[in-house]
Amino acid sequence: MTKQRLKRLSQVLGIIAIVYVGIALSVESVPLFGRYHHFVIVSDSMEPTIDVHDLVIIDESKSYQAGDIIAFETTINDQSVRVVHYVDEIVSTGNGDEIYTRSENGAQDDWVLSHDDVIGTYVNSVPRIGIFLNFLSSTIGRIVLLINIIGIAVIVKLLKAPQQKTDRTHPQR
Repeated sequence: MTKQRLKRLSQVLGIIAIVYVGIALSVESVPLFGRYHHFVIVSDSMEPTIDVHDLVIIDESKSYQAGDIIAFETTINDQSVRVVHYVDEIVSTGNGDEIYTRSENGAQDDWVLSHDDVIGTYVNSVPRIGIFLNFLSSTIGRIVLLINIIGIAVIVKLLKAPQQKTDRTHPQR
C-alpha cells in the first residue's frame, strides 16, 4: 500500500469516526437546537396523547401551569429517569413550590417535584422515530451504523476510482 493510499484511508476512517461519534452522541445527550431537548418515550403512561417510541421535543422553559405537559427528572426504583407527564397542580409552600404530576389516565403520581426537577415543557412530538433512535443508541445499532458508513465510503471510493490515462504524447496509429 502506497503512502498516498494509506493517507487517504486514514482520512476516510477519521471522517467515519467523527460522523459515528457525532451520531452516537446526538441520539439523546445533545439538545436539538439551543434550549430544546428531545427524549424518546418508553412507557404508555401518556397514550393516546403521546405514544411509546415517539420523540418528544422539550423547551427548557420553566414557565408552566396545571394542565401543561412537562419533562422532569425523578427517581424510580433507585434510578434517575426522565418522565413526561401533565402538571396536575402546583402548591406554594414556605419552602417553595411543590409540583404534582399525573399521567394520561388521570391518577396523580406519587412523587413531589420542585422547579429544579423540571427539564422543560412539551412542545411537540415526532411519531415512531424513537424506534430508530433507540436502535442507534444500542450496541448492535452502533455497529450496524458503523458498518453502513464504512460500506458507503468504500462504494463512493470505488465509484470515484481514477480511470486509466492513455499516453497522449505518442498517438497510436
